[in-house]
Amino acid sequence: MALEPRQQTQRDGPILPNRPYMDSQKTYRASTGYVYELARDHPRADLHGRVLQHRLVMERSLGRFLDDAEVVHHRNRVREDNRLANLELHSSNSAHLRSNRKRDDPKLIRLIHRAARDPNVRVADLPASPVLVRWICVKHNIHWLGADKTHLTEARVRKIARIHPKIPQAAIALGVSAAHLYLNYQHLFEMRKRPYFLDTHRVEICKSAMTERAVVIAARYQTTKTTVYQALERWSTNGALPTALAARLNRHRGRKNLL
Repeated sequence: MALEPRQQTQRDGPILPNRPYMDSQKTYRASTGYVYELARDHPRADLHGRVLQHRLVMERSLGRFLDDAEVVHHRNRVREDNRLANLELHSSNSAHLRSNRKRDDPKLIRLIHRAARDPNVRVADLPASPVLVRWICVKHNIHWLGADKTHLTEARVRKIARIHPKIPQAAIALGVSAAHLYLNYQHLFEMRKRPYFLDTHRVEICKSAMTERAVVIAARYQTTKTTVYQALERWSTNGALPTALAARLNRHRGRKNLL
């Protein structure tokens, strides 16, 4: 709530004159969005003789200098809109934060109400963090429809899986958790094979390697020929490679070329 003008005290310094205490009407807009105004005679001017314009506007309205602890807030959150009607004075920064917490913003609460009923809106699309959205939903008893009840269908997941074959990336694109995709739509994604998964097929692969090329064997087990080469090398080191196949590979200087 805006403060009422208080009585001038000795600590405030001299009362401002009726005319603006500035050299000219030059202004400067910073990269932060705030507007600075040239006021060389102001006691809190910076090295360039500039002061934040919204503080100057409030001081001219009250007829006194502002304390260092006082904060001037922009009602519409547009930092360059320094109309007096858009400014609000708070006694301290803590009072300013309490008055303008996003969790109590009625516009944000209404936006979350609408988003919770819209199957096409994701939490990532809202101007708030997921933690804040969850807090508002709990406080205001807002029930966010689950992904399985709204826009998340098997056809949509299959479409996204073609673009993002890995579940973590697909979860971000769909606006759901990766765990939900693992539990319900794992069959639509290219899952990473376990290490040494070819060991269970060692006998069949060794028999096929006598007559077939590695690329054919790799296609049969939906892997790469490099994985087949590595499996053969590992079995050869462990002594698990059949004698006939080991002799065939050892006779050829470039084993991989033989397969």
